[in-house]
Parts: sequence; C-alpha cells; structure tokens
Amino acid sequence: MPESLLRRLGLKFHGFTLLVACIAALGTALVLARVLTQGPQMSGDSISYVMHANSLLDGQGYSDPRGRLVTNNPPLFSLLLAAAGFVSLTPLQVAGWINAMALGLSIFIGGQWLGQRIASRFLAVWACLALALSPFMASNAHYAWSEPTFILFTTLALLQMDRFLSGAKRSSLIWAATFAALSCMTRYIGVALIPLALGLLFFQRGVPAREKLKRMGAFTAIAATPIGIWLSITYLASGALAGRWGPADKTLAANAQDVLEGLTDWWWGGFVAIQESGDIAIGATAALVAAVPILLGCAFVRWRRAEAESGSGFVVLNGGFALIYLALLTVAATSVGLTQIDHRYLSPAYMPALFAAVLAVDRILQRWPAWAVAASAAMLCLWMAPFAHDSLSRAWAVAANPPAVWSARYWEESPALASLRRQRPDGRIFNNAKPVLGLFYFQELAESQRSN
Repeated sequence: MPESLLRRLGLKFHGFTLLVACIAALGTALVLARVLTQGPQMSGDSISYVMHANSLLDGQGYSDPRGRLVTNNPPLFSLLLAAAGFVSLTPLQVAGWINAMALGLSIFIGGQWLGQRIASRFLAVWACLALALSPFMASNAHYAWSEPTFILFTTLALLQMDRFLSGAKRSSLIWAATFAALSCMTRYIGVALIPLALGLLFFQRGVPAREKLKRMGAFTAIAATPIGIWLSITYLASGALAGRWGPADKTLAANAQDVLEGLTDWWWGGFVAIQESGDIAIGATAALVAAVPILLGCAFVRWRRAEAESGSGFVVLNGGFALIYLALLTVAATSVGLTQIDHRYLSPAYMPALFAAVLAVDRILQRWPAWAVAASAAMLCLWMAPFAHDSLSRAWAVAANPPAVWSARYWEESPALASLRRQRPDGRIFNNAKPVLGLFYFQELAESQRSN
C-alpha cells in the first residue's frame, strides 16, 4: 500500500508497518492456500450470494430464481461478486480472492491503527497474529460469506471516526459515514455504527450545539440514506423491513447463552483446561461481560475529559461497537429464525473487542514490573499457541498433499450439474458442493410445488 494512501487513512509508515504487512500477507496466504485448491466453502447463504450475483450478470436484477426481489440480504456483496464478470471470472471464482484480500486489509489497517494507539509493539504484533491465525476471523474467509468484507468496511469506519474525534479534518467524518453506509449495505446489522457515531458526536467536548447538530446530520445523511432507501424498497416488495424471515425458535435468554458460549471461546479457547471446565469458563466470561459497561463508562468519562490526549476514544469506539453489535445481534436473533448465534455471526465484534482489550492491557502493563510483563507475555503466547498450530498445520497439510486443484470448469462439467441442467432448461445452476446443490435444488422444487 503506497505511503501516500497510508497518510490519507491517517496511518504512518515506519518499520512496524512492514511487520504488520507481513502478518497480513500471512493471513491472506493461509486463506488463499485453501480456497485456490479446494474452492471456497459453501453454505446456504453462500449459494444465495453466488446465485444473486449470477442473476445480476444475467441481467435479471437482484432477484431469486423465481424473479422476486431479494430482500433478506443487502445487495453490496453480491454486487462485488458480480463485478467478477468484468474480468472474465465467475462470482464463485472471485469470492475466495475478495474475502482473502478483505481479511488481509483488515489486519493491516487495524494493526497499523492499534500500533499508533498503544506503547507496546509486542502487544500490537500479538493482536495482528491473533487476527491472522485464530479461527474466529480467518475461518469466515474460507466461505463465500459477506463477513470479511463487512469487517473491512467496519474497521475503516471506526478508524476514520477515531481520526475525526482526535482532531482530524471534516473529511474524516465524511469517510467514516461513507464506510458506515457500505457496512450497512453489506449486512443490515451495520446500522450498529450509526448510534455509536451519533452518540460520540453528541457528547464531543468543546463543540457548539449547532455544530454538533450539523455533524450529526451530515453523518446520518451519508450513512443512513442508502440503507434507508433499500429498506423502503424491501418493504414495498415484501411488506416487511429487511425481508420476511422464518419464525424465531429461540428465546432471548437462549440467544444470550449462545453469545456467552462464543465469547468463552474467544477468551479461554487457547487454555484448553479452562475451556473444558465448561460452567467455570462461561461464568468467568459472564463476569467479564458484566464488567464491560462499567469499563466503557470509565473510558467514556476519561475521553470526555481529555479527548485527543488519551486512547480512551479508541476504547469507546471499539468497545462500544462490539457491545452494541452483540446486543443487536442477540435481539435480532430472537426476532427472526436464526438457528444459532455461532462464530460466524460473532466475528465482526472480534477485532474491535480485541483492540479495546489490548489497549487496556497495554495501559496496565506500563505500571507493572518487568517480571510481571514477561509473565503476561508468556501467557499471551500460550493462549495463541493452539490456534497458531491448528492454522499452520492445516495450511501445511494442504501444501504437502494438495487435492485436485479446484476450478469453476471442474464443477461446470460435473455429472451432478449436468443432471440438474437437464431438469432446469433455463441453465440457472450455481456451481459448488454437489450435496448442497442437490439439497438446494430439491428444496426449491418442493417449495414451487407447494405454491402451485
């Protein structure tokens, strides 16, 4: 990334930048090593994204196979996949590249940002490695999912908002709102950025009330207008905001339990003995979660007193987003038919939560003696060891014993797809895992028969 572009993002170029770039390249390479040999992994949502991108390329608009407007997902990720047509690639071919590059850019930009906010280079490098090697971020990039792109846009929005609150030009606020709009158009839950930004703009110290209203109005107009227009379209098309979903089958308490179990994997996943203790690990995580609003409140008060002179704004932005995101996710899952809140849905909160925690640890370690700092560093390395071993061993296994190299042509010529094409003369078949394709096709066939 050119030095001039780094400066525009508010990041500085120095030796640490090269180290972060190497870690980001490692994360990207680990993803590409898998998706270029085995293809991107697929799920029901993956098929939907690819299907809708193919529909756009066919000139059918953002629609499903029956010609109805897609309302359950915003269109941006499918538009990115459809852009592959301009370089003679299929959406499925480009999905792995988009997610691998999004992961690498998120690590690079986030690592640079964190490195400018904390004193310890070790902690900054450790955090970058945690993003590149832990399964909570990288595993999403193996699928044709929108989470990696959403995380990149969210990171850029938080970075630009931090720049503006630290005294940068008004253009940083415009960029923050623009990236927030892109986040919302990638996943509906990107709206979590809007109340967070508006709250910080409202409570910003030393700014006249009229100027605050102007800033809040400008941010809202840029960030909320695209998603507002899209939600209006989906409401007119389906009679419901964000489309119609199945009935919820889990209570708020059950979804909160899912979130706690996911966070338990975040904090204690590297310590196998603690993780296997079950209730103890979940109880410790619940105690940490209960303390988060208090810690964020303290950081908010400090930010109000000494805005640009401290890293408290960084903590409020990252910790605040993670908290709002997880709360919205829990409530939303109670309103729609989401089977389980797993690591895929939790992953957008992983980087901001990690960054807020790392800054807090950095402030604490600055007051500790050298032996305590060394012991803490050893514990952090121990935490990461299982994740690093798993990620690197998987990559080595793929490199040492590569399967047949995946390509779109291989799937296009497969007997299963030929059979599906004979039953679907319009040729609108979307390629990847045969069992998933078969399940998807027969599910669609059954639905069409019921509707007739």
